[in-house]
Amino acid sequence: MSKQRKKREGLKQRSGSKYWWASYTDASGERVQRSTRTTSKSKALKLLNSWKTQVWNQDVRQVEPDRTFEQLVVLYLNGTKDEKRSSDTDIKRFKALAAYFREGLLMNALSAPDITGYVGHRQSLGVTNKTINKELSLLSSAIKWSKKRLGWDLTNPVLGHRLPEENEEARCLSVDELTRLLLRNRIAPCGKSSGMRFAANWRKRTTTAGKARVQDHQVPGRVPLQNDDHIRIP
Repeated sequence: MSKQRKKREGLKQRSGSKYWWASYTDASGERVQRSTRTTSKSKALKLLNSWKTQVWNQDVRQVEPDRTFEQLVVLYLNGTKDEKRSSDTDIKRFKALAAYFREGLLMNALSAPDITGYVGHRQSLGVTNKTINKELSLLSSAIKWSKKRLGWDLTNPVLGHRLPEENEEARCLSVDELTRLLLRNRIAPCGKSSGMRFAANWRKRTTTAGKARVQDHQVPGRVPLQNDDHIRIP
C-alpha cells in the first residue's frame, strides 16, 4: 500500500509500540493522535472511522461523543497534577473507583443507580461514609473539570449522594479515668540496683473563683490527684 494511502487513512505505526496509531482532526480543528490499542490494522481502521464519525456527530449534529471513565481519569490527573498537592491521594481514590466501574464505562451513560451501587459496594467492604464521600467528591470534581476545561457535556449523577458522617469529637479524660489509665498502663518498676526512679511531669487542675487555673507539678515518683492526694509509683 502506498504512503499516500496510509496518510489518507490516518494510521501509522510508531517505533517502540506494537499498536496502530490513528491521526484525525477533532471538532475543535486540532490534530489528534491516539493509540488504537490493537495490532490488527482492520480493527484499527474501524476504530479510526468510529472516532471520525463521533467528531462529525459532535460538529454537525451536536451529539456528545462517547467519553470513557479511563479518559476522564487520565485527562483530569494530567490536567491538575501541577495545580493540586493531593495528586497522589487522587490516584489512590481513583483506584478505588476503577476497581468497581467496569473498563470502558461510558461517562455519558453514568447514572444515579451506578453511584448507589458503588456506595453499597464500598460499604460492604467496611469503608466509612467519610472515605466514600471523598471518593465520590473526586469523581464529581473530575466531571465538573471536564465540562469547564474540555467542554464535555456530561451529567453529574454524583450530586445528591453525599452520605451522613459521624462526627467524633475529642474530649478530655476525667481525673478518675486518667488515674485508672495510668494504673493499668504503669511503667514496669526498675530494679532497685539500677537506682532509676519514675519521674512524673503532671499538671494539677485547680479552681479559683470558678475559673480553671493550671499549675505545673514535677514530683518524682508521685502523680497528683485531687485535694493534694497522690499516688506513689514504685
